Amino acid sequence: MAETIHLYDNVYFTVDELRTMVNSDATPNVVEAAWGLVNAGHHGEPAGTYALRGVKAALKLSSYDEAAVLATEGLTVAEPLTLIWADLQVNLAIACARISAYDTAIEAGERFIASVTELPEKALQWLPFAHRAVGYAYHQTNLPNRAVDHYRCAADTHPDPQERLILRCDLAYDLALAGRLDEAAQTLRAIPFDHLSPQGQFGFKATQAVISFKQGDTQTAYELVRHADDWMRDQARTMAMPLAELHFWMSHIYAARGNQQDATFYALHGTAHAKWAGQFGSKARVSPWFLNSPFGGRSNE
Repeated sequence: MAETIHLYDNVYFTVDELRTMVNSDATPNVVEAAWGLVNAGHHGEPAGTYALRGVKAALKLSSYDEAAVLATEGLTVAEPLTLIWADLQVNLAIACARISAYDTAIEAGERFIASVTELPEKALQWLPFAHRAVGYAYHQTNLPNRAVDHYRCAADTHPDPQERLILRCDLAYDLALAGRLDEAAQTLRAIPFDHLSPQGQFGFKATQAVISFKQGDTQTAYELVRHADDWMRDQARTMAMPLAELHFWMSHIYAARGNQQDATFYALHGTAHAKWAGQFGSKARVSPWFLNSPFGGRSNE
């Protein structure tokens, strides 16, 4: 009799059925089949492959928690320093960055980056994705100087030209946050604004606002933030967390002008948008940049 595996409730599949499912294009079935094969103790490189297919299917479904757990399980059975192991590390970093598990994202991404010279050459194609995930995690944990190095590497190597431009904007933004204003401005000057996507144009304007604010030009910063705010409101549901960060910066600007009432107003609005973003599955929390505001009392790295 063929071996059967209990998947959930009263649902059972044979190993061959699960292998067929995990190699199919039916994304939810791939995730379920991967869980079944990994949990059933089918260890070694095939189990790592099953887990990896489940991870990628979960990422397509935006099931980032599930992707992170499957990647972690896969790494317990995958042979170290193989392509499967490397791919699982990168996808673990990506998934954890999306669920605010920033320490794990950094550990997984940097483990892959540190091992890349020992991996098969094909693994080099995943470097920009690892650097991006680690850069984002450092950005979110208020370490812009560390984020800069990873964003720079990602921007230099990403295969998609549009993504390279967005990464350049991310790089400039963290340079500005780190107080490296000349480098931030120089990076922005090298970006063709008209070639950016709407999201990229927002990042560009936001970085200009941060530079102006840190240079003491609160009027220009105010005008740039207001312009970005108008665009963000049109994208409110999908961009709730960036809108929150924008409002935190507005609170900075008003506080620098001595207007505590409006500073508090925008700080509260930023917090509300951060909580609203969490209702849509982004696991949002209060922006780390709010912690640097007059209300947070913390400084950058």
